[in-house]
Amino acid sequence: MQHAGIDCCVLPPSVRTRHVNEYIEKFRPNVFIATELQPVLRALDLQFLLDYKRRNGCLRLFVPAWHSEAPGKPSTPRVDRWRWNLRRSGRTADAYFSIFEPEFYDRFVRDSEGPDIDYTTVPQACNPFTDWPRAENKEYDYFMATSLTDERLEVTYDYVRPIMRGYRGLWAGPRWGFGLDRIPPEEMPIYYAKARIALSPLAGFVPKYAAELTHRVYAAAGCGAFQITMPTAITARYFDSDELVQAGSPEEYARLFHHYVDRAEERNAIALRALRRAYSTHTCFNRVDQLVTHWDEFRRRGLF
Repeated sequence: MQHAGIDCCVLPPSVRTRHVNEYIEKFRPNVFIATELQPVLRALDLQFLLDYKRRNGCLRLFVPAWHSEAPGKPSTPRVDRWRWNLRRSGRTADAYFSIFEPEFYDRFVRDSEGPDIDYTTVPQACNPFTDWPRAENKEYDYFMATSLTDERLEVTYDYVRPIMRGYRGLWAGPRWGFGLDRIPPEEMPIYYAKARIALSPLAGFVPKYAAELTHRVYAAAGCGAFQITMPTAITARYFDSDELVQAGSPEEYARLFHHYVDRAEERNAIALRALRRAYSTHTCFNRVDQLVTHWDEFRRRGLF
């Protein structure tokens, strides 16, 4: 947002409630952004924010928290009731935004008995300041960097094990016990450039619901990497079929890898189309423009 010319004041995580109020009075924002997580809500003076909004005009824009029936790490019914009561009293969000699609929000976030609070999706994106193609020799057949979780281990065993057995690659991530323990984020584009294929199998709820495309898909595309990922219910909203190679099963994943690993011309053509798509419509600046356009609509309607 700052690079887009929007003045921002970012509060440190350790700031105390009364100091938050002081920051707000000094900076005088017309948009206040926070997450709806329980510790954040308890740390904020919500009545002060409401009074500030009434005195000065301000859009309280929150990233919503999932309710207790959601996949992953849900809250509890008790926390749901507490959070929903805050919503219904008007002391939290005027509007919501997050990386998740409207279908996911409707199913796992919306309070069906509460107010119909506006929601907009701001998907993940690549960052042109860091995600751009590098000129490197192809040292690896594949590259993958990911944290170790039970779901990621299962997907790796099903989708990637045949590839790891038969090809030379680089694996990175903490607690795996092999490969590199960590790659600094600023070095990720270098490793994408060194690999013929970036592995992007999806884990957890992402391939099961109309949720999101992961950041890896956008970042790899922005780096000019050829990647093999998996289809989701919403992939076609962001990439055409000739821009992103997708495998619907472990067998197809291995087959596609075997097909493309030695076909540089085919890989480059697909990666170039994905790069053009990423830079034309899927950068962080595109997302800021989208969010600001939505704010302007709120302003025109006199909501802040």
